[in-house]
Amino acid sequence: MCVAILMATYNGEGFLRKQLDSIMCQSHQNWVLHVSDDGSSDSTLDIVREYAEKLPQGRVHIHEGPRMGFAQNFLSLVRRREVIGDFYAFCDQDDIWLEDKISRALSMVKVGGGYLYCSRTFLIDEVGCSIGLSPLFQLPPSFCNALVQSIAGANTMLFDSRIRELLAQVPEDARVISHDWLAYMLAAGCGAVVDYDAQPSLMYRQHQQNLIGTNTTIRGRVARFFRMLEGDYRGWNSSNLSILKDFEASLTPDSQMVLRRFSVARASAGAKGLILLRRSGVRRQTAIENMGLGLAALLGRV
Repeated sequence: MCVAILMATYNGEGFLRKQLDSIMCQSHQNWVLHVSDDGSSDSTLDIVREYAEKLPQGRVHIHEGPRMGFAQNFLSLVRRREVIGDFYAFCDQDDIWLEDKISRALSMVKVGGGYLYCSRTFLIDEVGCSIGLSPLFQLPPSFCNALVQSIAGANTMLFDSRIRELLAQVPEDARVISHDWLAYMLAAGCGAVVDYDAQPSLMYRQHQQNLIGTNTTIRGRVARFFRMLEGDYRGWNSSNLSILKDFEASLTPDSQMVLRRFSVARASAGAKGLILLRRSGVRRQTAIENMGLGLAALLGRV
């Protein structure tokens, strides 16, 4: 099975070689790399071309990005008809893939109806030292969870052609908060199988240049909580729901019902908003997170 690796780059010269080396060392060698560069002004493209010359012709393809932010850069690769594979894997420019990343994901694939694999990650700092693990989620993936929480980074994801086609339909001018969150919502909402692997598949680098990082500290969680209360979270949800409107016909009947109930709950506040939110079935992964979600519903910030 051929895996099309979709890498979005932008001024990534500092860590790019280690990521490309980890791709070349994959135990599953049937892959092709597509790199979409969003206008790098450093040596990023020179490094990619260097690796392309090392590999057989046709293994590495370079594309010009849309220069509309990281999410749309990734989605631009999904939309390109010349990008062909049996499965697709998003790839950040600064991580380090474990040797069995692709093979492990492929070993878990369920065929038919759509499939999305995602996993936990090892966290490393700028120099590659271990700083922990991403959160371990216990509840199974679901649309009820996906509406209010993204459980895994796109850098861990592998998905089939059905998920690719769904993502390709996202408008180029859509305000996409995060392509991984969107992929989770569309996959779960449209009845695809979503597998969350508790075993890490890569080393996820945390540094100041990260646009989206995984902060597992208490300080980071408190900061995110206050962003929720300030209204950022409501804005993110509004953007996601705006995109989901175009996919209502593709959602399962159960997902359509959950989406309607969640939309009604968001239009209310106080005790009514909290009651409607609970009735919708929408939930985050932990009890503490659900307490925060409930408080946000009381304040009309969901």
